[in-house]
Formats: sequence, C-alpha cells, structure tokens
Amino acid sequence: MKRSFAILIAVIVFCSSAVIANSETIEDGLRYLSLGESSALKMDYASALDYYKKAERVFKENDGERAAYYVHIAVGEVYRKMGEYEEALSYAGESLSYMKKTGDIRGIGCSLNVLGLTYWNMNKYDKALPALVEALKILEEVGEAGSTGDNLLALGEIYLAFGDSEKALAYFMKAAPILSGAYDRSIEARLFINIGDIYWNMDKPEEAFKHYRDALNSLKGIVDGAEKGISLFINGATRLEKQENEKALEYLEQALPIFRGAGIRTIEGVILAGIGEVYLNTDKYDDALLYTKKGLEIIEDAGNKTMEVSVLYNMGLIHYSLGDFDKSLEYYQRSLKLAREKGNQYYIVNNTFNMGVLSAEGGQYEKALDILGEALSMCRKQGDRLGELKAISNIGSTYFTMGYYDKALPYFEEAIALSKKIKDRTTTGTLLRNVGNVYRVTGEYEKALAYFSDSLKIKREIGDQWEIGAGLNDMGLIYTNLGQHEKALDYYKEALKIFRKTGDRKTQAVVLGNMGVIYSDNGRFDEALASLEEALEINRELKIKPSEAITLNNLGGVYWRTGRYEKSLSFFEEACKIFDEIGKVDAKGTALLDMSAAYWGMKQYNKAILNLEKALSIANQIRNVENVYLCAWGLGRSYRGLGQRDKAIQYYIMSINALESMRTGLKSEGHKMSFSSNKMEVYEELIDLLLETGRVGDAFNYVERARSRAFLDMLATKRPEVRKATDKELLKEEEEIRHKLMVLSEKRSSGEASKARSTLEDTNREIDEIEKRYSSVIREIQAKSPELASLVSVNPFTLKEVQGFIPEGVGIIEFFTTDDKVILFSIDRAGTDLYQIEVNRSSLNEKVNGLRDSLLTFDLDDFQYKSRELYDLLLSSALKDVKGEKLIIIPHGPLHYLPFAALYDGEKYIVDRYTVIVDPSASVLRFIVDKRKGIGGRVLAFGNPKTNHSSLPYAEKEVGDIKAVMGDVDIYVEDRATETLGKEKFPNYNVIHLASHGKFKEEEPLLSSLYLAEDGKNDGVLMVHELFGLDLNKTSLVVLSACETGLAKVTGGDELIGLSRGFTFAGTPSLVVTLWEVSDDSTAELMVEFYKNLKSGMDKPDALREAQIILKSNEKYKHPFYWAPFVIIGDWK
Repeated sequence: MKRSFAILIAVIVFCSSAVIANSETIEDGLRYLSLGESSALKMDYASALDYYKKAERVFKENDGERAAYYVHIAVGEVYRKMGEYEEALSYAGESLSYMKKTGDIRGIGCSLNVLGLTYWNMNKYDKALPALVEALKILEEVGEAGSTGDNLLALGEIYLAFGDSEKALAYFMKAAPILSGAYDRSIEARLFINIGDIYWNMDKPEEAFKHYRDALNSLKGIVDGAEKGISLFINGATRLEKQENEKALEYLEQALPIFRGAGIRTIEGVILAGIGEVYLNTDKYDDALLYTKKGLEIIEDAGNKTMEVSVLYNMGLIHYSLGDFDKSLEYYQRSLKLAREKGNQYYIVNNTFNMGVLSAEGGQYEKALDILGEALSMCRKQGDRLGELKAISNIGSTYFTMGYYDKALPYFEEAIALSKKIKDRTTTGTLLRNVGNVYRVTGEYEKALAYFSDSLKIKREIGDQWEIGAGLNDMGLIYTNLGQHEKALDYYKEALKIFRKTGDRKTQAVVLGNMGVIYSDNGRFDEALASLEEALEINRELKIKPSEAITLNNLGGVYWRTGRYEKSLSFFEEACKIFDEIGKVDAKGTALLDMSAAYWGMKQYNKAILNLEKALSIANQIRNVENVYLCAWGLGRSYRGLGQRDKAIQYYIMSINALESMRTGLKSEGHKMSFSSNKMEVYEELIDLLLETGRVGDAFNYVERARSRAFLDMLATKRPEVRKATDKELLKEEEEIRHKLMVLSEKRSSGEASKARSTLEDTNREIDEIEKRYSSVIREIQAKSPELASLVSVNPFTLKEVQGFIPEGVGIIEFFTTDDKVILFSIDRAGTDLYQIEVNRSSLNEKVNGLRDSLLTFDLDDFQYKSRELYDLLLSSALKDVKGEKLIIIPHGPLHYLPFAALYDGEKYIVDRYTVIVDPSASVLRFIVDKRKGIGGRVLAFGNPKTNHSSLPYAEKEVGDIKAVMGDVDIYVEDRATETLGKEKFPNYNVIHLASHGKFKEEEPLLSSLYLAEDGKNDGVLMVHELFGLDLNKTSLVVLSACETGLAKVTGGDELIGLSRGFTFAGTPSLVVTLWEVSDDSTAELMVEFYKNLKSGMDKPDALREAQIILKSNEKYKHPFYWAPFVIIGDWK
C-alpha cells in the first residue's frame, strides 16, 4: 500500500536519528510496523491493528512522538477499511491536530486523506470533498502523487454522485495509472467499472465495454471470463432486440453471474431488466415484474438515467398487462418525466401514447383523445413522422373502442397513407388490419376480408410471425360471422400453428377459445372441450385470471349444451368465484346467470330463481341493462316452470322493457351466455304465454314490438343515412348521447368502477343526467316524426289502432313464427281472429325450401302439390273469414320468401282470388299512407347498367317498351345509368324503374345493394342504408325488375324488410321486387302489362295482379316460376 509505505519511510527517517532508550528498541517498533503493513495488505485487519498499536507504543516509549503519530494515521486507515468510521475519524483527527501543531505538511496531507476517505465511505460528501482536495494538493506537492490513487477514485465517485460526469471522468483517468496493478485488484476493477459506467451513460458502449473488460481482467482468479461475459451480454442484448426471446434468455442468464461477481452493477441491472423484458415478451408477467424491478433498483442506484427511462417504461407495460392500471400509469409518468429531461423523443411519445391508452382503458375516452391529440401536435411540430403515425393510429383505435367507427375509419386511412409515404410497411400491415376490424364490426365482411387479406400479404412478406398469426385469427373471426365455420377453423388452425411455433402462449389460448366456440356451435363437443381445456391450462399457467374465468364459463356452456347440467354448474361456479376475486362485478353477474341456467336445465326452478335474483341485484346496482333483460327473462322462464303464469308474465314484460331500452349497436365481446342470445326468443315466449292466458291484443302488441326491435337491431351496426339537416342533427345527437351512455355503462360495469362506492355513485349520477337528456331527445324525435323515431326506438301500433286504420275490403294476415308453431292474426275492421298452426320452424323452412326448389324443375304438378300443402297449412282456415279482395300479408322469418300469390287451393292460385300486398309490419302502414300519391308524373328508367356482373340484354328492351306505353319516360342504359345520375335524378320522378342486378345480404341487410354504373364520384353500389337518405317525396312507385336473391337459401327476410323500409323512409309508398331471378323476356312482358294497367288507371297492386294473370295465361309462361316472384310491398292502393 503506497500510502502506508510513505508512512513507513517517514518513521524510518525519524527513527534513524532517534536515541534508543527503552527495553523494546526502535528496531522492534519498525518490525511491528512492517508486520502491521503486511497484515493490512493481506486484509488481516485485526492483526494489523495489533502490530500498529505495538509499533506506536514502542515509538512513544523511545521518544518517537512524530513517528507514533504517523502510525496513528495508519491505525485510522485500518479502522476505515474495517468500517469502523468513528474510530477512523478519531485517529485521523488526532493525527491532524498534531501535524498542524508541529507544521508537518506531509503528515497533514496523510491525515486529511484518511479523514476525506472516511467521510466518503460514510457518504458525507460535503465533508469528504474539501478534505480530499486539500490532501491531494499537499501529497502532490511533497512528491507523494504515487500514493493518491484512492483519493482520486474517491473524488471521482463524489463528483459522479453530484452528477458531474466530466469531472468524475477526469479524476478516474488520473487515478488509472496509479491504481494499475494495485495490491487490491477490486479497487482497480472498481475504477474501471466507474469509467465504463460513465461511457455507458454517454451512449458510448464500445468505450464502456473496453473498461468493463479491464475490470473483469483485474478480477482474474476472483471472477473469470472477461471476454466471455461481454460476448454473452452483447449476444443476449442483440437477440432481445430481434425478439429471439429463448436465445436472449440463455445468453443473459449466463452473463449475469459474471458481471454480478465483478460488481459491475450497471450491467448487472441492465441484464436483470433484459431478462425481465424477455419474460414480458413471453407473457410471464410475474417473472417479468420480479427481474425488471430488481434491475430498476440497481439502475437507479447507478444513476443510469438513459436505461432508467426504458426500464420504467417496461414496468408500466408489465403492470398494464397485470391489470394494475394505477401502477402502470405511475411508471409511465416517471418514465415520461425522465425522458423529457433526457430529451428522449421515443419514450416521450410512447409514454404519452400509453397514458392515452390507459385513459381509454379506464373509460376516460375524452381524456385519452386529449392526450393523444397533444402527442400528435408534439410529433408534427418536431417533424417526428413515426410519432405522428402512432398518434393518428391510436386516436383511430380510441374512436374504434368507443364505437365511433365512422370517426375511427378516417384516422386509420390517414395513418395508412402516412405509413406508405414513410415506407413503414409493418405499420401499414397493422393499420390495414385495423380497418378490416372496422368493417368486421359494422358487418361489411367482404371489405373486411379484403383489408385482412392485404394486411396478411404484407405481414407474410415482412415475416412478422405474430402479425401473420393475428391476421389469420381475424380471418377466422370473419368466416365465423359469415357462418363458414370450416373455413374459419382452417384459419384458426393455421394461426395456432404459428403461435405454437413462436411460443406465444397467451394468444394460443385466445385462438383455442375461438375454436372451442365454433366446435360447440356445431355440436362437435369433444373437440370443443379439448380446445377449451387447453386454453384453460394456458390461462392458468400464465395466471391470466379474467381469461381463465371466461374459459371456465365457456366450458360450462359446452356441458350445458350437452345436457350435463351438474357438470356445467361446477364450471360456472368456479368462474363466478374468480370474477368475484378479481372484482369483475359485471362478469360475476353473468356467471350467476349461467348458474341459474344450469339449475333451470335441471328443473330446479327455485335455485335458479335464487341465483337470478342475486344476478338481477348486481345488474341493477351497476345498471347493466343487458343483464337486467337476461335476468328478468330467466325469472320469467323459471316462474313459468313453476306454473306461476302471472308472475312469469310480469318478469317477461320487465325483460322486454329492459331489452327495448338497450342502446342498439352495443355488442358484447365477452364469453357466450348459456341462455340464448337470440333476442326474439323472449318475445316468442311472452307471446305464447299471453295467448295461453287469452290476452290476444297484448300478444299482437308484442308481435309488433318484436318486429320493431328486430328492425332496430338491423340498424345497429350501420346507421342509415337521412336527408334532412334537422333529422341528421337529431340522429347525430341521439348517437352521441347513446355512445356516452355506452362508455359510462362499461365503466360502471367494470371492476374498477365498482371497487369504490363513491366512484360508482358519481358514475350513476352522470348516467342519470345523460339518460334524462337521451329521453328528451327521443321525445323530440317522436314529436317531429314517428317514422324517424322508428329508427331509434320501439313504438308500434296496437291492435285497435290497426283495426281503425284499415278500410273496408282490406284484410291483414299477419304471421309470427316461433320454434314450434306459426301464430296467425287475421285482422279487418270488424275484428281479429287468431290461429295457432302446429308446425316447427325447421319443418316450415323445409316446406318453403321444397316449394322454391320445385320452381327449378318446372314440374307444375309437383309445384301445385307442394303449394297446396302450404296453403292448407297456413291459409285455408284463415281465408274463410277474409272479406274483400285485397289481402295484406305480413310475413315473418322464412315466409318472406314464400310466393303467396302462387299458393294453390286445389282449384285456383291466390292471385286468382286476391290482390296480394306484402308489408314488413302492421305499424309501418301509417307511414305508407302518409306518403301515398297517385301515378301520373314522369318516369325514370335505368336499363342494364354497365357493371362487373352479367349483362341483362332484355332489360334495355324492357325500358324501351315501358316508354312506348307510358310516353313520358327518361331512359338511361349501360354506362349512362350511373349511381351519381340516379341520386341526382330520382327526386324529380313519379315512377322509378331499375332493371339492374342486385344483391341481398342475409348477414347485414343494410349492406344489401343495387348495382348501377360507376363513375368518378360513386362506385355504382347503391346500398340499402343509403336509401334512407334519398329524396323520393315525389315518387309513387319504385320497381326493381331484375333485383333477386337467388333460389339457394331461404333466410329470415331482414333483407326485404330493410329494402322496403329504406324506400318508404325516402318517400315512396310502393315498391315492386322479385323473389328470385327470372328470365329477362318474361319479365319484360310482365312489366309492359303492368305499366299498361297503371296507364289505364288501375291502382298499383291491382295492376301487378292483372299483369301476373295475363302472363300466366300465356302457355309459355303459365308456370309460377315466371309470374310468381313479383311482389308489391307497401301501399294497398
């Protein structure tokens, strides 16, 4: 030790001139001094103290006071190294006093040095610094610079603690040659580590690792593997950057003990944080938290602010993944603060974004949009295109989460354009997927598939395995919605294969869950159980409690479907327990609902009621209207099972009231409930119960309410366009308030909202205020226009109102199909007759399909046999009581595609006896009559518009023949028959005739379309939801002479309902459509006869009937295939 050696020299110099007087001589003192020095070098501090104190005593006994005080300094130094700082300060202080008294400069320097180093060890830098600076100055002046290594090291570390890296580095570099090869290799290593840390914090990793390597080499024999440690660390970091998590973990775990053993704390902290990031990437959040937290503690101690920013950010991500949003926000805020101090733009932007996302997750959407808007402005100001891209994308995602799909879409499209501009193909692919999801939830599945396919193509080119898997899962969701389950399974299986390969267990569970639901829906229960059980195992392994509970509930659902109610109950109970533990109050209520379903299945109605009452209490507490509807429905079913019909009716009515107060467009993305999700079932069961108790008028009322609710559900994902500015404003305000209610309802239902009573009460108060405003808007809409109100609320005619509305000579036959019967109301001004026809839904579908199939064979005998069968089943009894020749048919379900005019009584078709008009409901008749206008104005005819579909050669002849009959007809054919021209011309005509192709869409009726020619302004696809915005107030009749659904499949009829309601809302009272594709030549002949009849003054329904009779009298066209598909919808005049 060079400093002790200096003391030894001083003692020797003093003793060489001293007088030897005592029994222990100076030589003995020098021997003790040498032994003390040797023991200190060996870190045998107890022996060192013993020898130094003996030496000091001997020097004092031999009048060597100066030498004794130099040894006194050495004793203080030993106490310092032993950590006995008060003793060290005492000895160094006594020595300093003596040296100052005797004017011994060298002694002053040595004493100050021990004092300064001791204060440094005690972290009392304000006292250490002046002592060390003064000591350094003195020792350098007296030629003892070679003994100042520890002093320089201490000064460097003090300035490092003060944040002055520049000064610290200067001292460390000055100390390096002095401490090189020092007796205490750990001191040398410590110096190199300090230098390495400074360079690391200066973002100079190459310089840092040069000194870390020197540190590791200094510790050979203590810690081996300098080159290996650095190589392992660099390889681990590189693999982590590439998301090669398994390899990264292998390298980092090997590097950790090397750097830990060397005391290179900065890199130890970085490695721990890196291991934490591996576990974050692989969804092992508990392990991620453990390692990242340890790493953060070390990095904070080391003062590595650059690394601290990123590790704090990761802590935010981990807590977010664990569902602890408060902690997540805290870490994002800390990371953001440091990032701003360091000017780290990447983490400024990403922390801001994530704070916005957290706000959205907490239901604070407006706050989220404000934060993201701030981030966007910041990025644009700084020219940060990547940040701008992320901000725009996140704003789009927030609007998407809020259900504002029309607002989300422009942001996603803007982001796509920007991502293409800056050539960020990865983000382009992700954004295309986002747009696909917009179209998925709005039911525009073809568009969704196109965007998903484009996204998937990019992801495959890039090789982004996770995104490829996610894209395949999205495709599976689309095909699931389309009912193409085998195709959906193919995509899910391919996605699962990828996620198994990448080791993404969390997403494996998601895909397995999707597969399980499909298997269950298709009765493949063993496969459903296998998929869901594997998903459950993963969720339990990863400790993802919400997903575990959802999977348990889905497993319960499978057992429920197979009639194993007791087994299903155990799964529902376990799910309920987890939901309760994690504070998911809404989900707990749903699990209680499912438990009641199990009891209901076992006919244990009292136990079902007990659970339903608990679930209803929760639903009312958190004001979950959907669960109120389901609980009340379950209670109605249960009391009906107990034979308490009056009480059952009360609960059914409560259920329907809740259902009708639910805001359309809210889609539950959670687990499936065991009670049916078909909202019509609750109406069917109540109607059946009301008829059992003889309440025919009430039953009719609920039939009409069921139709009205079904129409609202049809409008749920694609709000129809309206023309009038005032109507637009009212509907826009209704939608805005509805979305606010949705957001608050979700917040209220979440575990977070229900944890604190004050939060729940505040939310409930806010909802009360908004619901008052919503009711006010609905009243305003109803006062302005009942028809406009029908787009947002249930408001049907009563039976008495219908009877008072229709004239003499007009009868109404209204059907309502249920699982096991068809209910028929025969209504005229005089009264109502009720018929209940015993036929189940599947048998009815089979009969209607059989009749339509017979149209393709042109076997008239076969058709008449099947037609007679349906006539006898549905109408033979009811028509006996019908007076008059005009018959309004209101079909339901598959009956929408039944050609009623062609039903055969054994002698004649119905068309021979009655003029048949079809309407979507009795309640819309009031709107139709309000729009009634006569035939006599101008006619607009579009024939064979140029499209991508097959040509309609007879359509051009057809419109030419119409002109020959009607005279004042404006004709547009082929590429002149554009959508743009139509929207411009339609408002000016009394009759609009469109001889064009069309496509009906069962899954999303408002996206059914008429195909016109495209041009630069419009794509030629006139969708049903656009019809509501047309101006047809001068139009008495619209004819769609070539629009067809094809014969392949009978559906629920919503397509025709949407079409008729759209044209009626636009202003026309009458619409002629075809139920299947028919030959152009026969259509042309029928249309000529139809227009001749109109020209002669017949009303529209009679004109069509006469045209059909004339066509069927032609031997060539007598088969109903040619004349029966034409149907008039709307006005009976």
